[in-house]
Amino acid sequence: MEKVLVFQTRPGVGDMCIFLTYIRTIARYKKCEITLVTKKRTSARDLLYYDNVIKEVIYIDEKKSLKNKIKIFLYLKSKKFNSVFIYHYGIKFYILSKILNIKNILFYGFLKKNVNIIQKAESATQDWLKLKNTKFKPELKFEKVKNAKNNTIIIGIGGSGITKKWLIDNYIELMIKIINQKKYNFIIAGGPEETQDAKKIIKYFEKNNNIQLTSLCNSSILESIEKILYSSLYIGNDTGFMHISGCLGIKTYGLFGDTPPNYSDYNNNIIPILPKNSNSIGHDSLSMHLITVEHVYNNILLDI
Repeated sequence: MEKVLVFQTRPGVGDMCIFLTYIRTIARYKKCEITLVTKKRTSARDLLYYDNVIKEVIYIDEKKSLKNKIKIFLYLKSKKFNSVFIYHYGIKFYILSKILNIKNILFYGFLKKNVNIIQKAESATQDWLKLKNTKFKPELKFEKVKNAKNNTIIIGIGGSGITKKWLIDNYIELMIKIINQKKYNFIIAGGPEETQDAKKIIKYFEKNNNIQLTSLCNSSILESIEKILYSSLYIGNDTGFMHISGCLGIKTYGLFGDTPPNYSDYNNNIIPILPKNSNSIGHDSLSMHLITVEHVYNNILLDI
């Protein structure tokens, strides 16, 4: 079986969800054994815990010692890969692939360009595999009962920066409106840095014994996925949990006020919500505060 090396070192969990869509296509068409080199922050091993599409995940990080880097290099060289797919511009991974004596090197190019990362990944994968009109399937494979759902909504309060986050008071107001419409339980999805925000939400609703709230802020990505598998809806910031939810087949509403909504284009399960009457949102738009509770509620109303 052909041995294939893949470099994808964008550090986000959401980034890995996106690129797994295209790496899985390589595995499907080449029927090969894939080794993925990525960063620990992608949580790729957790995302692939029940999925054998990638044989091996190797984490590399800049802070690792020279001794550790040499160890990884010697290990990769011993694998004797037939091909490498590099989801990056630049010369670094190209030269490394040459040193590893890989004959078939496929990469974006030497000079970095300002491109849509999803469109570039799709077009490059199609060109590399000589495919046309490929249907890419974003998914995360986890053990779950088919068609099983529950009355739980994921509230995604996390984010890689404060400008990507909707106000916690907005989430509380939205949850009140949802509860008035129908009884739901809620999972608060964030990282350790959102612990206090999650506590604020839970404290607000603690006297309502009919509502169950669970925080994921101190859970691993794997533990979190196993808790949200059967949720019926995601509403939240453009963050890793938004991509995870969409790839699990959960109807997902992502709030975009400071990042381009085209980051969701790869996945039909993700529906972007932008500030009302806004057609153009990008990096540093600083417009999360323009997304109103009423606007979000009206967008999700048919799904609650």
